[in-house]
Amino acid sequence: MRYSIEIFSNYLFMIGVFDSGIGGLTVVKELLKKLPKYRVIYFGDTAHLPYGTKSKKAVREFSDQAVNFLIKRGAKIILIACNTASSQAADYLRKKYPDTTIIDVVSPALDKIKKMDLKRIGLIATPGTIKSGTYQKKLRKMRKVVVSQATPLLVPFIEEGIVKGKILNEILKIYFKPFKKNTNGIILGCTHYPLIEKSIQNVLPKGVLLINPSKIIVQYLDELLKKNKNLDKKLEHRGQYEFFVSDDPYKFEILSKLALGKKIKAQIVRL
Repeated sequence: MRYSIEIFSNYLFMIGVFDSGIGGLTVVKELLKKLPKYRVIYFGDTAHLPYGTKSKKAVREFSDQAVNFLIKRGAKIILIACNTASSQAADYLRKKYPDTTIIDVVSPALDKIKKMDLKRIGLIATPGTIKSGTYQKKLRKMRKVVVSQATPLLVPFIEEGIVKGKILNEILKIYFKPFKKNTNGIILGCTHYPLIEKSIQNVLPKGVLLINPSKIIVQYLDELLKKNKNLDKKLEHRGQYEFFVSDDPYKFEILSKLALGKKIKAQIVRL
């Protein structure tokens, strides 16, 4: 590994966030809103983007590298801000790193949906998340009708900074055809998708609820820290943020402005 390793004995820890690219910045955005006092480290695995088209073995390997990097930089809590990694690697990571609190983006969203009066739910996500069946299986156990749609073109568009416009709208119209009938809510099953939330709303009937797991995972963390004071005490309350990527952050500054309202410079680390 080419990054420098820092030892964090007798040191206050950080909250780590990782994603396959820039989608996880939507989780950072929610952290800034709801939990601004904590120190946060973000890692975007841009060298392997997107995870959604990779094998389960590859997703586990890349996710393991990301978590290992964050832990060695001082993360005590890690938010998996990637639906594909959450679906295919979260349990594996929790077993491998039992001393680290690892929260996937899928489970808190499903817990919240269980309490909602929604009968027919749509799911848009990468092919990897759809193929895993994680959302579908658990929603059916809740006796929800689930209509799922893989949306592989959306992440590349968002990574290019295309978050509105005629071409994107036409693609969304095609993808959202299955949701035109009696759909109560739609899960944004990729943390990139909140960046095109307005464009999505434009192609949906009025009254359809958009469920944003990026918000829900941060709400879950907030509740966890309020309940677990010992965990909270281990975290550094310094309101500082660090950003890392695994490859040249193509358009990262532009995309960070879309997500966070300001341009962010990321450091490159080779894992």
